[in-house]
Amino acid sequence: MWSSTLLPSSPTNGTAWFVLIITLLFSQFINAQTNVSGNVSGTWTVSGSPYVLTSSVIVPTGQTLTIQEGVEVQFPGTNSRINVQGTLLANGTTSDSIRFTGTNSDPSIHGGYIQFSGSSTNSEVSYAVLEKLGDSSSTYTSSIMLQTSDVLIEKCRITDSEKFGIWLYSIGVSPTIRYNRIEQCGDYGINSPNQFNAPIVTNNIFSNNPAGDVYSWVGSFNNCLNNEGNVLKIYGSLGSSNSVDTTALLPGNAFVNGGRFELVAQIIISSGSRLTIGAGAEVRFSDANKYIQVSGTLRAIGTPTDSIRFIGSNPNPAIYGDKIYFKPQSSGIISHAVIERLGNQYALQIESSAVVIEKTRITDCKQYGIILITAGISPVIRNNRIEQCGTYGIFNNSTGSKPMVTNNIFSNNTNGDIWSNPWALGGYSDNVGDVIHMTTATINNDTTLLWSNHVFVDGGRFRLGSSVTIGSGSKLTIEAGVEVQFPSLNSRIEVQGTLKALGSATDSIRFIGIDSN
Repeated sequence: MWSSTLLPSSPTNGTAWFVLIITLLFSQFINAQTNVSGNVSGTWTVSGSPYVLTSSVIVPTGQTLTIQEGVEVQFPGTNSRINVQGTLLANGTTSDSIRFTGTNSDPSIHGGYIQFSGSSTNSEVSYAVLEKLGDSSSTYTSSIMLQTSDVLIEKCRITDSEKFGIWLYSIGVSPTIRYNRIEQCGDYGINSPNQFNAPIVTNNIFSNNPAGDVYSWVGSFNNCLNNEGNVLKIYGSLGSSNSVDTTALLPGNAFVNGGRFELVAQIIISSGSRLTIGAGAEVRFSDANKYIQVSGTLRAIGTPTDSIRFIGSNPNPAIYGDKIYFKPQSSGIISHAVIERLGNQYALQIESSAVVIEKTRITDCKQYGIILITAGISPVIRNNRIEQCGTYGIFNNSTGSKPMVTNNIFSNNTNGDIWSNPWALGGYSDNVGDVIHMTTATINNDTTLLWSNHVFVDGGRFRLGSSVTIGSGSKLTIEAGVEVQFPSLNSRIEVQGTLKALGSATDSIRFIGIDSN
């Protein structure tokens, strides 16, 4: 407070002194504003704050701009930007952060962005607030745009970006982004649309980003750990576009309460590449055009206490996700998983022998749970629960295939548990279920087949579709205890080769008509 004894008694002189004092007082604030443009380096201090970008600012290659704690940097226009070609050190403190803020009086106009160019090295931004940047009409539509790996973004609050919070613009960059709060961005919190980006994204908090927290190529998540948020949107191919074999991970601990990944396009695992999905991960398929196609290797191994979920996530209950598709020559294992609300046609399409599906619950598929359609394959399907599929639990229309289908539990599959060619049943044993439906077929090529009493734990039940013909030179053996069901007038077994159906005194074979009329 100013003392009255310091003011002169003369009104005229008093007025002059008063004006002088007010001028000196406000000159602190008038002089404190620093307008900046063009090439900059050195140190921006609190005494010069706020720094107002009157046009683009460039930190040249080989030079450093240091921004002290407590400084405010204002971005009044949509293309106000700091282009860091050298080094930016903007490290606030826990008690005195740095502010980068859009200041246009029109609430619909955001400021521009901070760009870290490919030549930038050793840059750091910490304990900073970046707000109202990333105008959607600016060049890079993000608060921070990264074209280099050599940058650390940590302990910052990035908020109210009109589009993206952080945009990994270049291919193959791996910056460190950790311990930040990234929220209320108009699109994604982090946008990483290019292949071979491998950012370290750890311990961040994401919230209220309407498109999603992170959008990225499927191979970018190896180091995405322990964040808080909702979902990571994924797309892309592993290994195909640049002929580079890729090993990628969708970690189960991408978030502290699990890893949630949503397909925004097809995921293609090319030959020679591998995708591993960690225990606790959830992979969402939003519609019938979203699928995982495997020509390389897929490993999705949960645990008894922490399974992996593949789930159709469309809020419309009539729209299911598509499938996981193992192509010929692919390999993979799905274990301790839940596959739910997929199967717009088939939840799992298998065309390779080197595939194991085990200890997995396959449920609520629109049509088929598993389909086998390639000749001569022998995948392993064991210890699963396959239920509530709209048609069949397993549909096997492949010629000469011999899948190992053991110890599964089938229930409440609308058309039946298993539909199969009659020559593909040698590997079925010890399942719990109802009946195997068989297609019309002719058994040729001197084939020897067995219809086993051990297909189900309580016996073997086979239902003819129409006719099964045992060709000349071929042989069908039906074990004691088996039941063969004939549902219509056209259901028949025609023997041109050999039929051997030997029951026993205590365990007969039943051939029974089951038409409801």
